[in-house]
Amino acid sequence: MSSPQRRVRPADSSVLLAVRGVPSWGAILIALVFGIVGLFAGHSGGTYTVGWTFGIVFVVGIVLAVLAVRRGSIFTAMVQAPIVLTVLEFGAFKLLASQGTVFTATKIVASFPVMAVATGAALLLGLVRIIAQPLGRTAAVVYSHE
Repeated sequence: MSSPQRRVRPADSSVLLAVRGVPSWGAILIALVFGIVGLFAGHSGGTYTVGWTFGIVFVVGIVLAVLAVRRGSIFTAMVQAPIVLTVLEFGAFKLLASQGTVFTATKIVASFPVMAVATGAALLLGLVRIIAQPLGRTAAVVYSHE
């Protein structure tokens, strides 16, 4: 005997309407995991630089977070890129490169293109989801003039 399928509420769906999305903390976790993978992929020997490897992996993580998050929590996924990037890079330069704070700040500023692309992609995809996946159902109201 098969169990009846339950519909996912619009506020709880991911980009795929039949799939329940992750909560806002899940979107942050997705971005962090992809960012950490990108950091280690871009780390070679004793030097650490923010390169194409990190940038691509980080942007992919941000995009996946926007697509996987619940529709009701999409704002978090749309605005998280600058915060996650700053936290990741500050931690990476402190732990992997043992650099000072001023050096870290200049490297974070130098990674602006990665942050801008990730934020732009997240905002664009988020806005498309907001328009294409409204939270409530719009019902036509019929007025009778009697």
